[in-house]
Amino acid sequence: MLNGIEYHSGSEVAVCLQPCVLILGHLWDMQGNTYDGAKTQAFYCEAGQVVQTYETTLHYTPCAVGDTFFTACFLPRGTGDALPDGPTGILKKRNKWFVAHPENTAKVAAGDYPGLLGAMREIK
Repeated sequence: MLNGIEYHSGSEVAVCLQPCVLILGHLWDMQGNTYDGAKTQAFYCEAGQVVQTYETTLHYTPCAVGDTFFTACFLPRGTGDALPDGPTGILKKRNKWFVAHPENTAKVAAGDYPGLLGAMREIK
C-alpha cells in the first residue's frame, strides 16, 4: 500500500531478493510539500533484479508479492540518521524527505506531514 512517499539526495539501489512491486513517481510533480499519488506508476520486480532509483524518484517501501518481500537497500552513507536539531518540515531524517498519506494516522500522529494526496494505492 502506498501510504507515504519519500526521496533522497543521491540514488538508492534495491536488490530484490523476492518478487515485489515498487510504486514510483517524479519529484518534479510535487507541489510544495504535497504530491498526488495518482501520478505514481507500479513496477513489478522479479527476484534477483537490481533497481536504481535516482534522487528525483519518489518511492517508499516495496509492496509484497505474496506473504512477504525481502530487499536489500543501499543509500548514501548517513541517510536515515537522526538530524542534530530534529526534523524540519518534510525533512524527517538526514537525507530523507517524507510525506504521509492523511489516512496513515500513525505517521501523521507521529508528526509526518499529510502531503500524499488522493486515494491510497493498494496492490492486491
